[in-house]
Amino acid sequence: MAISQFFVEFIFYSFLGWIWESIYCSAKEKKWADRGFLFGPICPIYGSCVVAASIAFSSIDFLASPDFPVWGIFVVSYLASAVAEFGTSWVLEKRFHARWWDYSKMPLNIQGRICVPVSIGFGLAGVAIVKYLMPFVNGMHEAINPLVYEVFALI
Repeated sequence: MAISQFFVEFIFYSFLGWIWESIYCSAKEKKWADRGFLFGPICPIYGSCVVAASIAFSSIDFLASPDFPVWGIFVVSYLASAVAEFGTSWVLEKRFHARWWDYSKMPLNIQGRICVPVSIGFGLAGVAIVKYLMPFVNGMHEAINPLVYEVFALI
């Protein structure tokens, strides 16, 4: 049952990431920008990262502690997002010979794959997700029959 729940969460968070990316890039480019990587409205990097964060912040003792500071959540989110973004960019470029994002004109970037300002944004988003979104979603898990996750995962 946990696998289907994680899969449904992955799709949900990937969809939210697609909404965020599409709105942000559309506003920046002043025209519609569909930021989906696969067929359909999903950005898998968001789903993967939030599900990984959900697992980490609920199963690693010191991260799961209610005493773990907000600045610690920020640092973990900042570093983890930088690693995920750099790795994903590298794999996509090697596999598909294309770049989905390029931060080479941003300050403090590494190979245009990651940069400090964007990583700060992801660190702040990580705090919001861990402190507010994940508790809300976890509360929904208690109200939803586990078989519902099985059906959604199959669909």
